[in-house]
Amino acid sequence: MTKRPLSVFRQLFRIMPHQRVLTGAVITTAFLTAVAEGLGVGLVIPLLDTSEIQSNTIKGLPLPGWIGDYIFSLGLVARVRVVAVILLAMVFIQSGMRFANRILTLKLKIETERILNRETILQLYRLPLKFIHNDTSGNLLTTIVTNTHSASYLITILANLILNVSILIVYAVLMALLSWKLTLLAIGLLIPLGVIHHRISSNRLKQEGRAHVTEQKNVRKLVIESLSLMKLSHLYSQESQSIDRCLQAADRYLHHFFESQKLILRSVPLFSISAAIGMSTLLFLGTFFLPAESTGWLGRMIIFLLIVFRLLTPATAVNRMYSEIWNTLPALESVFKFLKTEDKQLMENGNVKFTALKEGIQFDHVTFRYSDLGNPALDDVTFSIPKGEVTAIVGVSGSGKSTIINLIARLYDCSEGRILLDQTDLREFDIPTWRQSLAVVSQDTLLYNDSLMSNLKFANADATDEEAMRAAELAELHQFVEELPEGYDTHIGDNGVRLSGGQQQRIAIARALLTNPDLLILDEATSALDSNTESSIQLALDSFGKDRTVVIAAHRLATICNADNIIVLKEGKVIEQGTHAKLMLQSGLYRELVTKQDLGLDSNFDPPETTST
Repeated sequence: MTKRPLSVFRQLFRIMPHQRVLTGAVITTAFLTAVAEGLGVGLVIPLLDTSEIQSNTIKGLPLPGWIGDYIFSLGLVARVRVVAVILLAMVFIQSGMRFANRILTLKLKIETERILNRETILQLYRLPLKFIHNDTSGNLLTTIVTNTHSASYLITILANLILNVSILIVYAVLMALLSWKLTLLAIGLLIPLGVIHHRISSNRLKQEGRAHVTEQKNVRKLVIESLSLMKLSHLYSQESQSIDRCLQAADRYLHHFFESQKLILRSVPLFSISAAIGMSTLLFLGTFFLPAESTGWLGRMIIFLLIVFRLLTPATAVNRMYSEIWNTLPALESVFKFLKTEDKQLMENGNVKFTALKEGIQFDHVTFRYSDLGNPALDDVTFSIPKGEVTAIVGVSGSGKSTIINLIARLYDCSEGRILLDQTDLREFDIPTWRQSLAVVSQDTLLYNDSLMSNLKFANADATDEEAMRAAELAELHQFVEELPEGYDTHIGDNGVRLSGGQQQRIAIARALLTNPDLLILDEATSALDSNTESSIQLALDSFGKDRTVVIAAHRLATICNADNIIVLKEGKVIEQGTHAKLMLQSGLYRELVTKQDLGLDSNFDPPETTST
């Protein structure tokens, strides 16, 4: 193998420090299986009872101590009986060792897959959202689920490789004891043939393996897109185009899978033909070596060819496994590329445990870019969010409202500047303790395919059912749930697909209220509600928000008229600040937007989601 695969395997073994004993057991049982295999072949040799063979050929073979002396002292019939019994014992021993080797290999494979699954899932949650959003769900799913399984399968391949290489070594020792000249001749014939075979197949196998992994990711990506955009395809009559894209991707995946498997299957007969050429050449050239060495050359040649013939099975297996390694290697490389941290900007966790907000939150000349080459979503923004007050953020679509909320929740880190909590940089605080103090309700409701009660308690598993129902009442959800046959045990489907947009949003609001947060963040939290429901929930939120710090990113400006401070954004910059009354006295953007909404002309604003019924 080249240096690159070896370095990848070193990475694999490096993450398995607790599997050394298990790995050692796999290697030990493989070696014992190989020794039992060699002894089994060695015990057959004494049955070849010709005076020509029995000279120095057989007696020169290693048989353990008195067992060898005893066998050679017997007559042919007795020898057959004794060897038959010992052979049976050796078969039991070999079968037991092989079974133990396979069980240990299976356990090692499962442990490896468990480790890779844990490491990839931990890495997924360590990575910033910026990295996740720059990749596709199909790629991530393939890496975490499929490629970790394929990578762990390499453990099975390597274990079988060790077993068969051990058998080859035992056979090579037997061959060398029979005739070191013929052994060197066999090595001189087989190694060049193996090198030629490797040159022909390895590069192509790796290319097809990499293409196979790439197309597998593409298939998963398109299937996930089809599931999430099914409604869009139906609305625009694009079903056939969506189907064709999925089927074409599946065809490409199957094509590369077939090509890679064909290369593996082709390697077996090619290797067998190469081995047959080697054996025939060995038999022919052996006639020039052995007669000059001893008078028992025919016996030695028969025994030697017997061992070579037995050697072909593990040699063919080694060749097949070598091909499978090259085909599977891209999956392992994909996993370690994902686990690599040097090329990723991980979000560093602070050491200070957050307890409570005492003064407020301050944005100090904050600039943020979603990509290194893009325009800033926020550009040198400075403002304060005082503790215990309601701060509203308004602006046209793309002005940076949601970006501010993402930065407060520390889903991203600012590119320049600082965000301060009570004069301390947000990055110095422990992320979990900070996020536990806040609750975010966004217009994009995020729900699990579970029961209503499980979704309500997602952020507060210790809450009682009564507390969850009280939060549901505040969110105008309880009456609707009570009318369901299964009540709070009703399963809502993937991301709440069985509910209306308004019902989904009310679950999100109730979930946030149940956490009893110090900081409540509402990002278009009532955009999917009808006017009556919105008014009722707004009153509940106003009551709940008393003496709390509340941040509201609003589309409907009527909902934020009573805010203590309104921050107006345009193209990532703060252009106005003040109360509703103060801003209405100015001829600025805020007054313009309020006027347009009063006239029903809010075309510059994010359109509201579909209302619930």
